[in-house]
Amino acid sequence: MKKIIMCLSIVALASCKSNNIITSSNYSVSEKENVLRENNSCFSTVSIIGGASLAAEREKEAMLKKKMEKREKALNNIDGIDVTRIKDADGNVLFKAVVQNELLFAFDSFELSEDAKGILDKLIPVIEDVPDTKLKIIGHTDNIGGKSYNDNLSLNRAKSVASYLSAGGIDRNSIIEQGKGFSQPVADNTTEQGRAKNRRVEIFINNEIKQ
Repeated sequence: MKKIIMCLSIVALASCKSNNIITSSNYSVSEKENVLRENNSCFSTVSIIGGASLAAEREKEAMLKKKMEKREKALNNIDGIDVTRIKDADGNVLFKAVVQNELLFAFDSFELSEDAKGILDKLIPVIEDVPDTKLKIIGHTDNIGGKSYNDNLSLNRAKSVASYLSAGGIDRNSIIEQGKGFSQPVADNTTEQGRAKNRRVEIFINNEIKQ
């Protein structure tokens, strides 16, 4: 009986050293898995597949983060856009790109100027470079005029920016527009300088990458 058990053990070990060598993808696996693989030992194929899958996901995240850094640099190189990096409540990294209305629209108008089109033409390829990018475009005004009028004006300006980006190739379903009127000032509306800062369009570029 002992001889039979020993023979079975030898056969089992031999099968671990057989030609059915477990291989992995080009993705990195753990140090332990590498040691087992190099010794051609029996170990879980599921473990290797799981390790490769995790490594693939990490590689994808690293690639997207690299693209995001490239995007941030490209955004900062566009004249007329002021860019800051922020995070939402879920930890997603966003770029907040602010353009003053004087560069986008004539007074009391929501028709894009030629300068505006030039800025947005440079923005489109930066957005397209990272897949599944979501945009929120928010229009703001100063406090001159009534609330209802400014709410509509700010929304129409946001829609004008969204429509131009969409015509340039950005998925319309990935864009949300809002008009906040004068409800969210960033400067004092009692001075012309302050009112000029409040007249703006904010473009939130959501990369959906957690850091």
